[in-house]
Amino acid sequence: MHCASPAPETWTSRDLDRLARAASSDHGGSAWPAVLSALVDIHPGAQRALLAIRQGTHFEVQGVTGYPADLLDLRLPLHTERAWYGQSESAWYDEKSRQLSGPDLQGHLGRIETLFGPQDHYRTLRERGNLDTLQANLLQPFTCHGEVVAHLNIDGVEALPSLPEHAVNLLRTLIERS
Repeated sequence: MHCASPAPETWTSRDLDRLARAASSDHGGSAWPAVLSALVDIHPGAQRALLAIRQGTHFEVQGVTGYPADLLDLRLPLHTERAWYGQSESAWYDEKSRQLSGPDLQGHLGRIETLFGPQDHYRTLRERGNLDTLQANLLQPFTCHGEVVAHLNIDGVEALPSLPEHAVNLLRTLIERS
């Protein structure tokens, strides 16, 4: 497991414009489906994404693409999500992305489940989210006023690069508005 340094800007200005257009859309009160779909289409190697926004002592799934829609509103305890991130407190609060792939990823999932024991949300994610098929995961935390207020998981079949800084800033702005 490692914290990655910022990725080279692999996105084009057209990619950022597409994400910005999706962020400004309003589909029934939420732009998240359009935003996450655009993000998966744009980001190299991405196949699905899940956004969880903090609600007090837990995170709540507020957007998915490539995952079943019935994962929306799933409650994820803060302590297990912090463990899922798996990096230092300072990296968590500094919005450092974390990438895992292959056996490291599945081993990390197993360690968390062993550490916390059976959890309903793990069972739901394993069954409906097909966590056993995960090959690569990028987790990007987002902060506001010194607190992690959301995190984005992007999944693929191979190691995923970090999001460009412009994309992180755009997503943070959208999260702050929600």
